[in-house]
Formats: sequence, structure tokens, C-alpha cells
Amino acid sequence: MAYGLESCQCIRNYHDPLIRSCELCCKLPGDEMSCKSSFEWNLPPYDVPDLYAKPGAPCDNYNGYCDVHQSCREIDPSGPLATLRNLLMSPEGVAILKKWIAEKWWSMLLLFFGSAIIVVLSVRLLTRRNAKNFLSTILPGQTDFRICNIRSSSRSHPSCIVTSPSGNSSHLSLSKNRVSRPRISAAPENGWV
Repeated sequence: MAYGLESCQCIRNYHDPLIRSCELCCKLPGDEMSCKSSFEWNLPPYDVPDLYAKPGAPCDNYNGYCDVHQSCREIDPSGPLATLRNLLMSPEGVAILKKWIAEKWWSMLLLFFGSAIIVVLSVRLLTRRNAKNFLSTILPGQTDFRICNIRSSSRSHPSCIVTSPSGNSSHLSLSKNRVSRPRISAAPENGWV
């Protein structure tokens, strides 16, 4: 209701340009008034700016929608999904698919094995690495690694795992019951060292 006008849809005549349907159109209040484009409402007292409808707005008496190039696109009632459904679910479509699979059985084998290879490679490449592999990647020249969890036990007797790049690992519980204790360097207050 800007400028005291009602919104309406422009109807494109045969000689009008294609963008005519997507021009912003208005009319005076009332049913019998004619719908005119905002390009025609430039005289006082209205002086409406020249505007186009927003992309996605209905046009051509709700038989289409405006795209980003201000042209009215006709609505396809069947649409691409309905076309695909009719192709695959109709008896003719199923018969065509069966015939294609029978003729090109080797392509189905390639599809199956290719999918299996992609899944296996994805799992191998995207899985998380364990601490041993992680530390041997970061510190390749080291012979031993000591990983201590200070939070799990008292500060004076943390629980540690000693591991080497060759794969030998041992869990060392540094509790009071143990007779020999390996020497542990000072560690930060929180977390793993």
C-alpha cells in the first residue's frame, strides 16, 4: 500500500518485452482499476520509482516466477524430480533399466568395486592415528616416549605409558606399592605430558 496503491501482477501483451511480467505493478484501490507498471507511475502525485519484482515473486497470473534476470519463468508442473520418478518407476523405465544392466553387466561390477575401493581408502586415510604413530611422526629420532596422565592419580605418583617407535610399550604404574620408580621430569599442572 505504498503511495496509496495496491500491488498487482502485470500481464504481458504480445508486443511487450519479456521483462514486462516481472516489473513491479500497482493499481488504484478497487477491483475495476487497471494494473500499471511502476515505470508508468512517474507523474505526481505518485512518482513511484521504477522497480522490478524480487526474484522468486509470482508472475504471469501465478503461472510463473521471476528469476534474477527479471524474466518470468514458467512453472513446470512435473518438475525434474517428477520426470525422474516417472522415468525410473514406470514399467517402461524399469524395462529400459533392466535391459541396460543385462547388456552392460561389467559396468555394474566396476561400480560395485569402485565404491568398495573408495570406502576402504576413505576409512584408511581419514581414521584417527593412535598416540604411538603420532609421536613417532613428530619426534622421529627419539627411542622412547613417556606419556603421563597427571590428573588420573596424585601429583607425586602419576600414571605413565612408555612407548618406543618399534611398537614395544609398557604401562608403568608409579604408585606407592611399586619398589623401583623411574625418574620423571617436572610436568605442567594440568593434563598429559
